[in-house]
Amino acid sequence: MTFKEAGNDWEIVRDRLENLTDYTLLDLSSGNDDCNFIIAKKQDKQRIYTLADQLGLWVD
Repeated sequence: MTFKEAGNDWEIVRDRLENLTDYTLLDLSSGNDDCNFIIAKKQDKQRIYTLADQLGLWVD
């Protein structure tokens, strides 16, 4: 699946990735209009959110 096939909706891509694998897609906000994504293991998602919060970063 591509972003184009998902209507450029990254959450659809994330949901499909999570349903088919042990991974998730996280959106990192830099404060600009650019898109920054990382692929991480689902088991690490909460740890990444905690670290991002400690660093003052926005991760969705």
